[in-house]
Amino acid sequence: MPEYFKYFPTVKHNGVVLQDITRRVKLTNSILNNPYAYLPYTINDSDKPEDIAYHYYGSVKYTWLVYLSTGVIDPYVDWPMTARNFDKYFIKKYEEKSGTTGEDVIVWGQNPSITDNIVYYENRTTGLNASPDTATASPTFDAAEWLPVRYYDWEIGLNEDKRNITLLDKQFAAQADSELKELLK
Repeated sequence: MPEYFKYFPTVKHNGVVLQDITRRVKLTNSILNNPYAYLPYTINDSDKPEDIAYHYYGSVKYTWLVYLSTGVIDPYVDWPMTARNFDKYFIKKYEEKSGTTGEDVIVWGQNPSITDNIVYYENRTTGLNASPDTATASPTFDAAEWLPVRYYDWEIGLNEDKRNITLLDKQFAAQADSELKELLK
């Protein structure tokens, strides 16, 4: 993303000149309010932002535009993880909670014979959610009506939700680039 940051002003910190990356920009209202300015895109497991920029906009210099048009602030958190990276993330996040290590954490996160891996219950009929404590403590709780949503499936869902993005139409790329330069003068 050097193309994006090269327009940012510089600041002096401890005698060193640095890019002032604390600046934030957004697309102008003329682009944001145009219903034809965005196109849906589904990120595949192997897609990287710079690959999307290259194949769609014709240059990796527009990687910043892929991030900006999709609302990505932190690419380590906001961009969907590959299956391999997801499993690493899940293991690290739930190792302590599961009381296990390595691949056993994933097994714990999917295990249908335990209840400490349930995030919430989802009602099959209404789609409403209930916490494990609320659902099971209710005198009207009917297990046949409620599906447990376990940590592994819940985290997979959160990651998958990040795959459906919108890209700024390539006909607006040059305009966005000009506006970025103007905003950061």
